[in-house]
Amino acid sequence: PGAFNPVHQGHLLMKTVAEQLTGLTVDFELSIHNVDKPCLDYFSIKDRTQQLRAHGNTILTNAPTFIEKARIFPHATFVIGIDTLLRIDQSQYYGSDSRRDAALAELTALGIQFLVFGRLNEGAFLGLDQVEISAGLAARCKMVPEAIFRQDISSTTLRANAAQAADATRPGRL
Repeated sequence: PGAFNPVHQGHLLMKTVAEQLTGLTVDFELSIHNVDKPCLDYFSIKDRTQQLRAHGNTILTNAPTFIEKARIFPHATFVIGIDTLLRIDQSQYYGSDSRRDAALAELTALGIQFLVFGRLNEGAFLGLDQVEISAGLAARCKMVPEAIFRQDISSTTLRANAAQAADATRPGRL
């Protein structure tokens, strides 16, 4: 799952590594609704699916949360970054600690696993050993070692760099 805005080498390498580690084919999942972002419009969906097309199957859903994704894809292994894992464990996305705990229990009942990729955060590489998450969620996770995967790239940074470059080329700029 991801927003893929834009698709970058990190996404593609995560897919490759996940396929090597699991022996399974990895599909991209693009949700038109995300709990942290505005809904995607038609043009955004078209652009992102076109970017992904050459790299494998893309499944379009309207499942903004992982519990909704899990209900659609029971027994799945979701390929995610550590930043996403931390959000899955935050009670603010569920309304309370007890609702979060119930959702995590449902993920377990649905046989969900997470293949977790570390990420650079404020100058330090974060993996499962550097974060605190609930025991129930931690039991569903397998960390990809930094020695196997480390890509210090993010869509947010790429968008910011592109905006800065576009701004610098506008007429009237010095």
